[in-house]
Amino acid sequence: MDFRHLRAFVVVAEELHFTRAAERLHISQPPLSRHVRQLEQEIGVALFERVRPRVVLTTAGHRLLRQAQELVAASDDFLSVARVLRDEGVGLVKVGIGPGLWRVIDRVRAHHAKRFPYVSIDAADLMSHEQADALLRRRIDVGFSRDPVNSSRLWSEPLLDEGLAVLLPKAHRFARRKALRLKDLSGDTLLLHDRKCAPVAYDRWLGLYAAAKIAPKVMTVPALPLEQATLLLVAAGRGICLVSENVVGNSSLLSHRSQGIAVVSLNEPGSRISVSMVWRANEKSSTVLQFLQSTRDAIRSKRSRRNEAPGYSAA
Repeated sequence: MDFRHLRAFVVVAEELHFTRAAERLHISQPPLSRHVRQLEQEIGVALFERVRPRVVLTTAGHRLLRQAQELVAASDDFLSVARVLRDEGVGLVKVGIGPGLWRVIDRVRAHHAKRFPYVSIDAADLMSHEQADALLRRRIDVGFSRDPVNSSRLWSEPLLDEGLAVLLPKAHRFARRKALRLKDLSGDTLLLHDRKCAPVAYDRWLGLYAAAKIAPKVMTVPALPLEQATLLLVAAGRGICLVSENVVGNSSLLSHRSQGIAVVSLNEPGSRISVSMVWRANEKSSTVLQFLQSTRDAIRSKRSRRNEAPGYSAA
């Protein structure tokens, strides 16, 4: 989802007037209208009713506004930090971040900034299967990915394991459970994205069902589990979907839990996913190598604190 579209929605919703919103964004009205229209087409619902010269929010627009504001604020915060680091100069590391890994990477960023305050970090949201090509084309220096690496030109190192959760309608019979097995959900429709969007996740979800000897009823959806369109389908009771624990930790998703979505841990054999950092083989840049070490240190430090916490037990 293009953050320009979300920002356009938020500003128009706050102004309820396209001309004033365009002035705030320092763009002309036609591209602003186009951004809003493209967002509406992407999520499949109308956000505004046009009542010239003003506009009013639809019911869907009201429900989505808070989540959009949080996403835009998080984007602004990330970009402001990145600009400060860039302006301080001396070195640049370009990283690719898989969906839902914001908190992990922000921990690395904070740790690295203490050691190397004059190194800038640029980030791009990239699906895991897109990162190998981005590394080889030197669009990024380090990727944080859930996909296995199948190139001799790239090296990878596992950082952590994450579990899976199930997104259920809040009215679902198992919505109050702490954990579920796939056999509990054998009668529920699985909302599944097109395989080309995220092939490894697609194969993993169906592989888990196959291992459990369940043939799920599948409904193909145009968006990934963490995107607004799929969340709306879950809340409407059209089906369930699987998502990683780190995506569940995303604040925008947590806010949806009060809007008709329950999140329940999946306790299924083989359901844990390895998150790795990936970089070019034989990397010579000291700036990149230092960032790799900062990543190891930040993850190791977090793991140590968890192990020392009272009552903690490893999964």
